[in-house]
Amino acid sequence: MRKEVSEMYNPMDIVNAMRFAKNPQAVLEQYARTNQNVREVMDMVNQCGDPKTAFYKMASAKGVDPEAILSMIRK
Repeated sequence: MRKEVSEMYNPMDIVNAMRFAKNPQAVLEQYARTNQNVREVMDMVNQCGDPKTAFYKMASAKGVDPEAILSMIRK
C-alpha cells in the first residue's frame, strides 16, 4: 500500500516548524488537517485533558506497553 505524501511527515519536521513559528498552534492545526495521525493525537489529548494521559491511553489502545516505549526513549 502506497502512503500519501501527507502521511509521511517526519515528526521532527513538525517539532522544528513549531519551534520557529510565531503561532505554533496554527502550525499544529495545519499538520492535523493533512495528517490523520496528528489529528488522532490532538483529539485524544483534547479528550483526556493532558498529553501524558493521552499517551498512555493511546499506547494501551494500540496494544503497546507505554512503559516499554518510555524506557526506549530514556536510554
